Amino acid sequence: RYCISYEYGPQGKPYLKEYPNVQFSLSHSGMRAMVALSDTEVGLDVQQMCGYKDKIVKRFYHKNEQEVLFELTDDVQREKLFYDIWCCKEAYIKYTGQGMGQDLRDFYADFKSDDIVLASGESVAKYKILQTEDDGYCHAVVFHKNNTNIDKFIKISL
Repeated sequence: RYCISYEYGPQGKPYLKEYPNVQFSLSHSGMRAMVALSDTEVGLDVQQMCGYKDKIVKRFYHKNEQEVLFELTDDVQREKLFYDIWCCKEAYIKYTGQGMGQDLRDFYADFKSDDIVLASGESVAKYKILQTEDDGYCHAVVFHKNNTNIDKFIKISL
């Protein structure tokens, strides 16, 4: 048996007590669970897709994200992008460790150009939508802007 000891940072983000240089992020939704491990800060989110929600867009999405969504006329594309954005937002607040205490409208995933997260007009991190077969789930990871890639992605269904 292994015993993993963890503590919480000043913003409530957990870290491994015996391995402070190993960064991790956990997420689960529906029948899917994921973990990201890194040597730099990382945030991960998975969401089971269950329909587009206009109220969430108007309340939590940055104006640039709203603009991109409202340009779409295809309902399937709009729902997919809705979840891509939401996963990026959740992954970013896990990346920063600020959680839901952070205003989700203060930053946005730039879906029109590079895979970057912007706050106050500056690049603050990178994101990647993790593609799997069309199985009703969306996955995103946010990582340090100087990292160049993700080494491995393994999907585990529960």
